[in-house]
Amino acid sequence: MRIKFACGLLIVFLLLGNGGFMQGDSEAASDKCIHVVNAIQYSNDPDKLLFRYRCAGPKGPNLWAVYEFSGGRAYDFDALQKATKNAIHDSPSYSRDGKLITFVAGQANHRNIFVMNADGSNVRQLTKDYNENPKEIGKDLVEMRINASPSFSPDSKKIIFKRSAAKRTKQLYYEDSMSPSRWDIYEIEITKSDERRLTNYAFNRISDPYFLSDGKRFIFSAYLHTMPSDLESGVDRKAREKYWIKYKQNTIFIMDGENNTLEPILINGHHSDEPQVTSDGVVVFRSDVTDVDGFARTGSIYYDLFVYKEGWSRRLLDWHWEGLHFTVSPDGRRTVYTYGIPDIPYVELHIINLDGTGKEEIRIPWRQLEKKK
Repeated sequence: MRIKFACGLLIVFLLLGNGGFMQGDSEAASDKCIHVVNAIQYSNDPDKLLFRYRCAGPKGPNLWAVYEFSGGRAYDFDALQKATKNAIHDSPSYSRDGKLITFVAGQANHRNIFVMNADGSNVRQLTKDYNENPKEIGKDLVEMRINASPSFSPDSKKIIFKRSAAKRTKQLYYEDSMSPSRWDIYEIEITKSDERRLTNYAFNRISDPYFLSDGKRFIFSAYLHTMPSDLESGVDRKAREKYWIKYKQNTIFIMDGENNTLEPILINGHHSDEPQVTSDGVVVFRSDVTDVDGFARTGSIYYDLFVYKEGWSRRLLDWHWEGLHFTVSPDGRRTVYTYGIPDIPYVELHIINLDGTGKEEIRIPWRQLEKKK
């Protein structure tokens, strides 16, 4: 397979330490705190990476910070951390002009979509879902309305996001998740807070949704379990079988936002998911390469990163990572992604050209953040 796009596309990646976190023992690591990074997200500026970090251990609070590639400096993302009085602030996403930020804030059992000016002023709550005491809606199943993963339309007038409807309270089988389920995609107008439901599938798993450049179509990955025990999907057995026959293992979709018809963007093989799209139409996604590369299926899934544009796709790397997570820069030239290696207690941050040349190491300067504590 091939892909045609402009030369000079860069990839940025992170080598992670234990447990799927970025663990800092770099030049800046403190004697009192081993830092772990558990989320990454670009701002609207390709020079600035947002990341969520904490001190290792169950009681360490999660904080957001910004890393600037050009200056090699880091500072706390106070605009997000002080936006509301909620315990959780997550999933920040900038409008394309950089003037607005949408984010998620809430508590363990409910989270809502907010929007604010980039400087932290004029904070507005858009969704109003609360369930402090989730009610039972079936055997080992409770209502769980979690709003998550917001991002802007190109004109910054709408926000697209995903919402769950349920959560299982008892694990039914090995590797079964008790995370929120029955996911669907919604959009909301910023000025009026008018919501519109864009899908009606009650997916078991779903990725972050993103508008395409026309502001009507959107891209995401999703999956309906087809096993009879997966009752939390909210879709009956017959519907699940019909879905599987039609889509099989193709799980990355583009929808037009009006006809509600799933359209796979490519024959992407087993378990391809988490697509992100740039303003010029480049799609970056991860895919399970376990079978392709001849690994035995022992419970682990080995991912690699792929790029797709205008009918052409290409595998970017050949390194077989279990904990692959990534974020694409707004100019489409870089991707930050995570790589966990057991028993290596340090992090490396690199920039690499698409052909594998130009590799440079970058370290997050933790001491710059600690000076303010």
